[in-house]
Amino acid sequence: MLKTRRLVLRRPVPADGAALRRIADDPLVARWLLTMPHPYGLPDAQAFIARVADQPVWLVEDDSGPVGVVNAGHELGFWFTPRVWGRGYAGEASAAALDDFFHRRNGTVIPSSHAYGNSRSQRVLVKLGFSYTGQDTPRKAEYVGDDVVSRGMRLTRDDWTARTPVALTAGPLVLRPMQSTDAEALRDIVTQASVGRMLFRFPPDWTTAEAGEFIAATCDASAPPFRLGVYADDRLIGSVGVDAGDAPDVFYFLDPAAQGQGYGRAAMVAFCANLFARFGLASLTADVFTDNPASDHILRSIGFERTGTGMGTSAARVEPAPIWLYRLTRNAFEAAT
Repeated sequence: MLKTRRLVLRRPVPADGAALRRIADDPLVARWLLTMPHPYGLPDAQAFIARVADQPVWLVEDDSGPVGVVNAGHELGFWFTPRVWGRGYAGEASAAALDDFFHRRNGTVIPSSHAYGNSRSQRVLVKLGFSYTGQDTPRKAEYVGDDVVSRGMRLTRDDWTARTPVALTAGPLVLRPMQSTDAEALRDIVTQASVGRMLFRFPPDWTTAEAGEFIAATCDASAPPFRLGVYADDRLIGSVGVDAGDAPDVFYFLDPAAQGQGYGRAAMVAFCANLFARFGLASLTADVFTDNPASDHILRSIGFERTGTGMGTSAARVEPAPIWLYRLTRNAFEAAT
């Protein structure tokens, strides 16, 4: 399942057949569905649902129920009921499906197309970043009853990532990938004893050069693992990050001068919301040294639950120390925030 600001994308099931039939059989929709039969009956919808069961094909719902379909398998395609045209649903849902295709499925390039005259689909594809390949293909259109020329387009992962940089806002804060110019500020924050001893990998003698190498290795936010800087008035005041995995660890830290203003919670709410939305994760995990009650309070305030205890090591501590372990589900996060 994928979620956007207004929509839920999920796999279609047989019970969705009637809704899909109504949408696809609408003449305003059918005229542009070049490869689908018309009239479009319930058996056609059920056959479609069975055929795409193991493919990245998403039923799109808003508060009123099913409103369309996005296919991000061998090519990107979409169709929506006319009653939601003009609301931006096609672009919003397609962006979520493309994030899934490029970031979770490790896709490198995805083609698409639109028929000559289909200006609505053309605008959506151009806005998403698709470019024309110069290949026009005649296709038999069942509704029109004749060949319709389809204009070929494509989108690469590099183009998608460049067009959708991660830049989150959280009140007065901005969360974005760190740059090489942040190396000194990053080093200054994590080499403070009160910060470093609560983290795992930063020794007191960590250098600016090492900070620069760390930024270069963790700044690609197209897929976990990565880190973002937390900025206030364009000044680096901390960082949030995520590891790889189906239920990855998340972590954060702030400059002591920026603590006590609600920044930690605000940054983590924005960051976790983005992780759930972009990568379709069901849960996140975290761990905190037990002598760090401030982080414990922040995690629990956004829905994390303690799941156990363990031992952790820090490059700024002499010996291992006890830690609390946490887990956050999407439902618990949404209920808490």
